[in-house]
Amino acid sequence: AVARAVVQEVHQCLSNKPDLNNAPVSGLYFGGGTANLTPPTPFRLLAQTLAEAYDLTTAEVSLEGVPSNFLRGQSLLIDVMQEELRARHFRISMGIQTFSETRLEQMGRLAFGRPAVFESVVKAAHQRGMTASGDLLFNLPGQQLAEMRDDVQQAVNIGLDQICLYHLVMFRGLGTAWSRDEAVLSSLPSNEEAADNWLILREFLLDNGYRQTSLTNFERQELADDPRRYRYEPISYESIHCQVLGFGPAGISYSSAPDSQYALKTMNPESSAEYLQSIQSQGPTWNRYFQYHQRDLELLHFTRRLAALRVDKTSFSESFGASAWTHHLDQFAVFVEAGLMNEGQHAYSLTPRGMFFSDSIAALLAEGHRQYRNGRLLSVHNDNS
Repeated sequence: AVARAVVQEVHQCLSNKPDLNNAPVSGLYFGGGTANLTPPTPFRLLAQTLAEAYDLTTAEVSLEGVPSNFLRGQSLLIDVMQEELRARHFRISMGIQTFSETRLEQMGRLAFGRPAVFESVVKAAHQRGMTASGDLLFNLPGQQLAEMRDDVQQAVNIGLDQICLYHLVMFRGLGTAWSRDEAVLSSLPSNEEAADNWLILREFLLDNGYRQTSLTNFERQELADDPRRYRYEPISYESIHCQVLGFGPAGISYSSAPDSQYALKTMNPESSAEYLQSIQSQGPTWNRYFQYHQRDLELLHFTRRLAALRVDKTSFSESFGASAWTHHLDQFAVFVEAGLMNEGQHAYSLTPRGMFFSDSIAALLAEGHRQYRNGRLLSVHNDNS
């Protein structure tokens, strides 16, 4: 039902914005989460609809999901995807988390696939000319460095083209079952230990023929100058030039003005039930929005570029004006002093330690922005009074 509603939303979008008909698309992503749970027949209809609506000839198409579902059923979605979408390149992305069957059982993920399944999915993708990406968690409760390294080694061994390495975020009050277990919380490493593990695992991947392309993504060196390299993620870091159309539950759309002074982000209802109601109403599908003005866009630019590991001074000045830097120089000086960033002539770049603490950098930038907004609102209220 949701897939059919997404088809309807695509048609509604083209009806409201006919200039988007046959618009060229750089990246198409079926996700996040378990997009490969979609039954083959509605997935085929969705793919056919997108192929008719947009120009996908130069697009990279990704399908995200649980490992076992890539190989399940009479009609595999990876085959449907290639049959219906005449795109430049196809890739899959799966949540592996760990190769330890004991830990997979603890997580309730054994039904999603065991190590042998992970390897079979990669082989199936490669046989079809696709690239394959896998997500790994590290710093799990009670996990020793040797076990983390073994997970990364197995990810390398099964031939993953991209390996995404995620530090497990867990704390009291998070709301998950694990975060309510005191024994689990007490077995987590300290921030400093967790950061040290990141530094070691990062070097391990670099030594094994991967290059780091973002905060979490490592890609095989041989794909660096290959058209099959992963493009969806780096495209999204170019928030000034990137226009996004999001369909389905929690779909996010983003568009910006040519002068970089204004942008709008909208978000569809998160639950399937609310989304279906919204589609049936024939009104706007989205139920939340945010209007970006220049200072908001500056913060968005920083956080997006942090994910890309560096903030280019020239591109920032060209987009927002040289004087815009004066609002942020003190904050960046703090990051450099703390050893989280290096300042070069043309850019601020994250240090390996800064990569681990990038969320803290983003939070401090956001706090400075919050203070600016509050001060501006107070000034406006005073003027009005």
